[in-house]
Amino acid sequence: MSDIMPFTGTAASADLKNVTDGVAVGVDYTLNLKKSLQKKLDSTDQDDVIIYETGGGFRLLLNTGMYELFKIAADQFFTNNTLQFKCCKVPVHDRQGNLVETQYKLSSGRQGIYTLNLYHTKSSCLINGENAHQFTEIHLPAMLKNIEDR
Repeated sequence: MSDIMPFTGTAASADLKNVTDGVAVGVDYTLNLKKSLQKKLDSTDQDDVIIYETGGGFRLLLNTGMYELFKIAADQFFTNNTLQFKCCKVPVHDRQGNLVETQYKLSSGRQGIYTLNLYHTKSSCLINGENAHQFTEIHLPAMLKNIEDR
């Protein structure tokens, strides 16, 4: 699988004032591609969305198809110029440059709203922060509507 190229682009266009690209972050491991693909294959048989409450927010487990749709919907939602919060998109890469996670950090001034972590190897998301309820009450329904309208 040497044909996999590391992510090198940016998702936000230059004219979006409330969206910034954060500095790419690296993690100290190398992705096991075979194991990661097996996890993706295994998650095709699970429910579309399973939501767990965590100590500081929520965890979403999605089947592979729903995760790929959700990933697109999240990117469209957070790069929308009408979003009332500032959003910083941070790509996370392994040692070989594979994109393993994307973080969307929402803030209003210096006040953090919530962070959405998309874990690409597990088809799951973690939403945490003081105002994580804004994600589940307002932003998640908008993203799911975007998926339904496709």
